[in-house]
Amino acid sequence: MRVSPWRKALIRAEIKNFRWHDLRHTWASWHVQNGTPLNVLKDLGGWADIQIVLKYAHLSADHLAEYANNSNNNVTNLLQSQSNS
Repeated sequence: MRVSPWRKALIRAEIKNFRWHDLRHTWASWHVQNGTPLNVLKDLGGWADIQIVLKYAHLSADHLAEYANNSNNNVTNLLQSQSNS
């Protein structure tokens, strides 16, 4: 039985249970990690439903950093007003 070059590469890399979908997942993951907007990734990947793309969104929180501290002043003001009462 002839072993394909692809199969040989997987064996050399000690990759077991490889699925072609893994490459699609890696491709989408790299896009998310590099800031590709999810609606753009949906179109690039040809997904009909944004819910599929959201599976990759957990890989990067960078898009949240801009908004993470938005409530700090309100929380601080609320806590200060509670302690002054």
